[in-house]
Amino acid sequence: MKFISDIITFFRDIFIEKSGEDDFLITVKNYTQIYKNQFEKNYLNEIIVACAYKEIENDLKMYKYQSQQYKSKKIIRAYIEIFTKYSHTFGTKNIAIVPVPTHWRRKVFRGFDHMKYISKKLSKKINIPALPLLSTKYTPQQSKLPRSKRLKNKIHAFRVKSSYKIPKKIILIDDVISTGATANECAKVLKQSGVQKVYGCFLATNQ
Repeated sequence: MKFISDIITFFRDIFIEKSGEDDFLITVKNYTQIYKNQFEKNYLNEIIVACAYKEIENDLKMYKYQSQQYKSKKIIRAYIEIFTKYSHTFGTKNIAIVPVPTHWRRKVFRGFDHMKYISKKLSKKINIPALPLLSTKYTPQQSKLPRSKRLKNKIHAFRVKSSYKIPKKIILIDDVISTGATANECAKVLKQSGVQKVYGCFLATNQ
């Protein structure tokens, strides 16, 4: 089935025509000050968001839950806008792109790891290596929890894989930032492993 899906995606990428429906408003904004007081301790050096959730909601759902991988082109374009604007902050030496990991159960349900896929494609576009440094244990879905529980749900949920050399700087990518608890916990374990700076880059926010 995956082989057939890959063929469909390949030909769709070739023949799909660009139209006004492919356009969306990318308004890269820095949310660091907004989020920094929401945590007992903030481990993210920067929190940068490409657009409002409503701008990308339908495309993201089609990509993430229906395996419409041709939608990744639109998503990658938004991340490239972030890197273009903040390239002077990130630099190019001793840095890697790290996706927030998807638990294997959700990978089975969706058919793929949506952020790992994005990180690989993005790596080729901006010439920064992508490393799957993080692994995660299974936790309840953040979107289905009240805010008070979301802030605690991801505590101790992540670990850094020992099989990789740890870079000094990490560009941590995820699709949507809400409370920021997931990204902050990822940044925490990365810094405990020797990373000096973690830049959180997100496709969208629903704040």
